[in-house]
Amino acid sequence: MPALSIVIPVYEAEAYLAGCLRTITGGGDRLEVVVVDDCSPDGSRAVAEAFAAEDPRIRVVATPQNAGSGPARNFGLTQAKGDYVWFVDGDDELKPGAVERVLAAVEAPERPDVVLVQHEKVRDTGVVEIGELADLAAHCPADPASFTLAEWPQIVDYTHTPWTKVSRREFLTGIDLGFPAGWYTDIPWTYGLLRRAERISVVTECCYQWRQRAGSSITRTRDDRHFDVFTQWQRVWDDFEGVTDQGVRVALFNHMVWHLLLVIGNTERVDPKKRRE
Repeated sequence: MPALSIVIPVYEAEAYLAGCLRTITGGGDRLEVVVVDDCSPDGSRAVAEAFAAEDPRIRVVATPQNAGSGPARNFGLTQAKGDYVWFVDGDDELKPGAVERVLAAVEAPERPDVVLVQHEKVRDTGVVEIGELADLAAHCPADPASFTLAEWPQIVDYTHTPWTKVSRREFLTGIDLGFPAGWYTDIPWTYGLLRRAERISVVTECCYQWRQRAGSSITRTRDDRHFDVFTQWQRVWDDFEGVTDQGVRVALFNHMVWHLLLVIGNTERVDPKKRRE
């Protein structure tokens, strides 16, 4: 059984998927890669199958119908065999040595439920922005090799993207936490994950490269579905109803307010005329 499964949901990623797969190196037979073709209309599947023909660690599976990245990740989880699962986007890339760093973290004696990994954002202009995990970890009041959300509530300020989390598969399937439908599905998934994890650890060396391209991300697309952000945050608070720790609730509330203002206040995402509707 592999130690790590990298699950890659794919839809219209033909132009970028080869670049992504080329960066997934190392790990030997401790690694498997599951590419989930979400009924992509382009040549994404052909790209994945060409790589699978050269590397037996790569498997290509397909959803029965296009359902979006969240449900595609859910399906990929059912196909994964590794002790840990890492959801990676097909238009992003891993940093050199990322697989080995993650394997070292998941195979540590602490056996974390969740590992948070550092990332960098590369804009289409070439500007690189380093994620805030290392700065947050420098002020961690607990052991960064094994802590809970209650011990370090400020960790909610780290990005809620699924590709910054590596989860123990039995833990993830045991809590029955999947991605809901709609946009911003990573919000309830991330905070549901952190709420239930008994052992969280961090990898502060950069492992993931988020390639932010013009027109390739929902964050750069004006669409009414950005209002889904309210539904997803409501799911979070429904899930946290029984959480009484005020440190956690205050940190989460502050982060929610920041995120809602970020989304609704961005004219690239929301038509200003519709904010009052």
